[in-house]
Amino acid sequence: MTSIGKCPCEFQETVTISDLMLGTLPYSKYAVSALRDLGVRDAQETHYAKIRISAGVDNSAVVTTSILPYGEVAYIDTISLSCGSYLGLAPVIMAYISGALGDRVGHRVMQRHAGRLVEWLKSVSRVSDTDGRGKPGKMNGPN
Repeated sequence: MTSIGKCPCEFQETVTISDLMLGTLPYSKYAVSALRDLGVRDAQETHYAKIRISAGVDNSAVVTTSILPYGEVAYIDTISLSCGSYLGLAPVIMAYISGALGDRVGHRVMQRHAGRLVEWLKSVSRVSDTDGRGKPGKMNGPN
């Protein structure tokens, strides 16, 4: 049986240019610019953001955020985040999402997806602990 910690955690959330304009990280500014370059002018028009989180080594995670207007990727960014423990990554990831996509989106992500993210991080931690090498996603075997 495969642990969910060996698979990435993915979800989508709605986002508007107005949401992105509230973001505090450079990602939000670049995403707004990319949407405008594609001809999106209505700041209230709803699009999707796809968030994909993959387990890294040594209590880290790689977070990829994509803005998908009209089903096509307009802007994508990847960042590596780390913490003292895999479970400790939950607030770090949530803070990054809020900064990148704006507080309104961050709040919705917290309400809709935080529980699943925490369960996924617990699974990542268990996989890492049983792996013995600190490398989630690797199968047990000779070193």
